[in-house]
Amino acid sequence: MRPYLVLLAASLSCFSLLVTAAPAAACSCARAADAATAMAAAHTVFEGRVVQINPENAQAAQPAPALLESEPAELHSGLELTAPKMLYRFEVLRSWKGDPATLVTIETPSQSATCGRSYVKDQSYLIYAFQGSEGRLADNSCTRSAPSGQATEDIDALAVLSTSSS
Repeated sequence: MRPYLVLLAASLSCFSLLVTAAPAAACSCARAADAATAMAAAHTVFEGRVVQINPENAQAAQPAPALLESEPAELHSGLELTAPKMLYRFEVLRSWKGDPATLVTIETPSQSATCGRSYVKDQSYLIYAFQGSEGRLADNSCTRSAPSGQATEDIDALAVLSTSSS
């Protein structure tokens, strides 16, 4: 009877190795500690209202996103946006950095596991955008972007920063 128990235990051990899932890659990044640091790292900073949401068709496979464990000035450095992406069109209400057009398209990965961010149509957001693929502006969950109602401290700081740099 004892040899059968050993065989059963060995079989169960082998089976458990076969069915064990591989660890999933998840978004990991360091956010800027304050509005001034986030503004310095961003290409464009604006407040805008979402007017259109479109998924972008899947592109050719790209390298997986690098896990961001970098200094604040490099918050988005090394992050490759992978397919599929979401495209959000914003009506710009006001801006603090860059010279955005009246309507701006922002790309972001479609899934939170790849640092994607989602927006709600007709809602306003403070956006810290960086230069993405194909010359588009991009955003992800590693920036300080947030709904306008939750970003009042940043909006106040940006107003001070933009008047002091003028």
